[in-house]
Amino acid sequence: MTLAQAGSDVLARAASVAPPLAEWWSHARVARDTLPWRSTREPWQVLISELMLVQTQANRVAERYPAVVDRFPTPGSLAAASVGELIALWAGLGYYRRAVSLHACAKRMVEAHEGSVPTTLAELIALPGLGAYTARAVLAFAFDEPVGPVDTNIRRVLLRAVGANGSSAVRLQNEADAIARMVPSTDRFGRGGRAWSLALMDLGSTVCVARAPRCEECPIASACVWRSGSAPDPAQARRTGQTARYVGSDREIRGTIVRSVCAGPTKITSLKLHGRILGNPDRVQRIVEDLLADGVIVERNGVLALP
Repeated sequence: MTLAQAGSDVLARAASVAPPLAEWWSHARVARDTLPWRSTREPWQVLISELMLVQTQANRVAERYPAVVDRFPTPGSLAAASVGELIALWAGLGYYRRAVSLHACAKRMVEAHEGSVPTTLAELIALPGLGAYTARAVLAFAFDEPVGPVDTNIRRVLLRAVGANGSSAVRLQNEADAIARMVPSTDRFGRGGRAWSLALMDLGSTVCVARAPRCEECPIASACVWRSGSAPDPAQARRTGQTARYVGSDREIRGTIVRSVCAGPTKITSLKLHGRILGNPDRVQRIVEDLLADGVIVERNGVLALP
């Protein structure tokens, strides 16, 4: 998408908020920069952090990330190990399919990219388990490429403050990319998308939050399209229902199964949740089969184990 196609109004508003956002971020990022992955531009470490952070709180990832990076400092070191070893380090974070994807990415890099993280959007998206956001996050945060990764926080700021078009994920992504190409040339965010994207992300996670945004603290409140108008909050359009309960959910049972298997080979009949045998054998069998299909666990002679 060209700058003209992105919409001159959206681009003009992005250019106008860039200076005050840069000033705010120069001070506000200090606390966020304590997160271990914020200090690196090493592509493999960035990729690891991004996959670990999917639908997982940063403080929980911060506890596990150093161990994963230390054990697997290169794609080759992970490709040479079993996926089970990575899952054991991952245990407790949930969404174990991400660990399987990271292992598959490492193998693909060894096979097709000489053991290195690829440097183009097309090559990154072609890696197992990587989508539009993760591929762009690696390009922006590791290589400082002028692309616009759109996570939940960045999406919220773009929709509210800049008035970006959220009618579809593709349209929003195209506008985010066009803005990222334009902003560094008008402000002091640098040549690429790293600083701009981190500033948007930090604003969305600390000030422009989903519920009860702290507009009085926002450095770009005076230019915010949503705040100055009377339309419903565009960032809330996709929010439906309540957050699913964890206790008693399939997610909790999946986590229980994986933690048990990480401790050693496990028979389904011995699985326990809060000290009791898991109920509903059909449900447990369905979840076990999902984990088997995802490659998170394997079954040998009726015993579950890490792959």
